[in-house]
Amino acid sequence: LAAYTVNGTTRLYAGQGVGLGDGDVLVYDGTSWKTSYDGSSNGTRSLAAYTVNGTTRLYAGQGGDGAAPAGNGDVVVYDGVSWQTSYDGSQEMIPSLAAYTVNGTTRLYAGQGVGLGDSDIFVYDGISWQTSYDGSVGFVPTLAVYDGRLYAGQGRSAGDGDVLVYDGTIWQTSYDGTRVNINGLGIYDGKLYAGQGNSDTVDADGDIFILNAGKQIISNATNFDTGYHFAAVTSNGSDVTLYVKGVYESNITLKESTQQNNFSLLVGRLYGTRGTGTGEGSFQGNIDELAIWNRSLSPKE
Repeated sequence: LAAYTVNGTTRLYAGQGVGLGDGDVLVYDGTSWKTSYDGSSNGTRSLAAYTVNGTTRLYAGQGGDGAAPAGNGDVVVYDGVSWQTSYDGSQEMIPSLAAYTVNGTTRLYAGQGVGLGDSDIFVYDGISWQTSYDGSVGFVPTLAVYDGRLYAGQGRSAGDGDVLVYDGTIWQTSYDGTRVNINGLGIYDGKLYAGQGNSDTVDADGDIFILNAGKQIISNATNFDTGYHFAAVTSNGSDVTLYVKGVYESNITLKESTQQNNFSLLVGRLYGTRGTGTGEGSFQGNIDELAIWNRSLSPKE
């Protein structure tokens, strides 16, 4: 599923299918469902919106499982008017899509596969597709952006259910799993969750693992009016404190040292995505008169 906006109107798109010719994309306008794309493959496995030079298009990963013919793993793209082929793949399916931004440049990543050695990840810069990761297992069923990095769940056989991580330069193993697949990645409450399993012979392998990149500080208020509100966050190296309109709101204690990296500082935007196929979260409002100090401010300040 993915939401896609054209000319100010947002609609919900759904991929479906299992049998050959079932790979359709349906669209919902809030009232009724209609066919947007009449596909010829076994299914539409993934959907993601991706913006290039200010123009956003909807991308759909095609294909099916081992019963699907090799070569069904294509990516088709919709510009609000018509569907066209963006990537003509040679494998069985494209089960995952995600947009990932590094140093201000966003690219679209596609996980593919089914056969052994087909778990590759391709990247699209708005012009051409290239190989980002040459995988050795079966497929990449899920992609998600979290804490400035791109995570990929993979699998095929017992021990293949690993999570890979990409920082914009190299791919590394983040989690070396013992199960068959990492079936889903999602972000909730500042943490990355990974669902695994798919064994036909091992009970209780449907586990969920959590990666916590750090703490977050939030306001205790549940409602704000539509005017501006002055907020300040201070840190003395061990404690982080939030003030809203000059009044203390909350505090957290840091047991870890602050990490330094080469990622851009984001204001009003999150590095972590809310789910597979969606972009980084954005602050719903206006931010004005931003200031950053190189020392810890006192409560009076």
